[in-house]
Amino acid sequence: MTARGAGRRHRVVITNFAFYPGYKAGGPIKSVAEILDRLDQTVSCLLITSDRDLGDGEPYPGLSGRIIQRGSHEVYYLDRSNARHWMRALRLTRRARPEVLYLNSFWSPMFTVLPVLAALVRLVRPNEILLAPRGELSPGALELKGTKKRAFLLVWSALLRLARTTFHASTDIEARHITAVLPWSHSIVQINSSGPTPRDAPLPPHADARIVFLSRISRKKNLGLALDALTTVPSRVALDIYGPIEDHALWAEYTEVISRMPANVTVRYCGELAPAAVADTLARYDAFAFPTLGENFGHVIAESLAAGCPVICSTETPWGPVLENGGGVVVPTFSTAAWGEALTAWASLPVAQRQSAKERTLVAYRHWREDANDQTAIEALLTAPRPAETTTRASASAHRAER
Repeated sequence: MTARGAGRRHRVVITNFAFYPGYKAGGPIKSVAEILDRLDQTVSCLLITSDRDLGDGEPYPGLSGRIIQRGSHEVYYLDRSNARHWMRALRLTRRARPEVLYLNSFWSPMFTVLPVLAALVRLVRPNEILLAPRGELSPGALELKGTKKRAFLLVWSALLRLARTTFHASTDIEARHITAVLPWSHSIVQINSSGPTPRDAPLPPHADARIVFLSRISRKKNLGLALDALTTVPSRVALDIYGPIEDHALWAEYTEVISRMPANVTVRYCGELAPAAVADTLARYDAFAFPTLGENFGHVIAESLAAGCPVICSTETPWGPVLENGGGVVVPTFSTAAWGEALTAWASLPVAQRQSAKERTLVAYRHWREDANDQTAIEALLTAPRPAETTTRASASAHRAER
């Protein structure tokens, strides 16, 4: 990496509301892990994270308040309700003297808002603040609790601008979503993943189509649309649902829809799935239905493609070209009719055609993976030339965007 101040180590402090051994938060955990594991050897990080998984009341055994080594990086697990843990996190951050403060979430009160406020009052003094919204500024995601978000944005936008925040977008689409909400913003566009290793060959399909949904049970993941659509499918089809129930009131709505399924449709909730079991589980299905309201990357989509499981997906992910090139289907709208039509078409495919679709999925995914960029957003920021003192922030942003 040809970075600013080449030949010296660069210190980065990362915050994320969850990390391994947790898994319920999904993509952000995997994104941060890949960044740590792929960073150039001249960059060392301190990751500050929670001592428990998303939604859990109990901490991970033996990790609360501890610093764990991950390669050349350190991971500090704190109890969010423990003031002493937060004071230690502050001391560790100040001692690190980070060149970059990298925040993973647009809305997180403790792991984004608090660090930005600390930087503004100079409790910590990073040279750069890099913020990854992780798909939270997509139109679909913004509609959830939209009134509260719009009210908070009136103040939050001004604070982020005052902090001279740079944004990390995974795709040009996400960069446009960020600009639509924050017209003054500038973004580094960088996918921080090369995806999991693909299978050598797909597992054979079933006599009757078997479809899977694997994600958190939350409004953003939009499982309800797939359930409504299944009530219109005339062919025999089974849907298995995996994932933590984040919203229990929403799950009650979904179970009511499941109780009204026609006799030809079988729906099962199969509980949570350990990360080690994801690839083998996805490989057993004929398709993955994912009507998500917005993904900045979508690690679970990459995992499905790598397992040879075609993806029936919304337009709100960066995977459209891969799916259209053989990895599955992009459903153009969020209407029940459009999703019912897509699921009906898939469920009625003969076994041989479903086998062919699984094979095409692996080919399309391998092609995408060959073109994946190994650089992380942190390295992209560090390698951007520092603008001269007389250069305006806007012109510096344009120069970064060009790179």
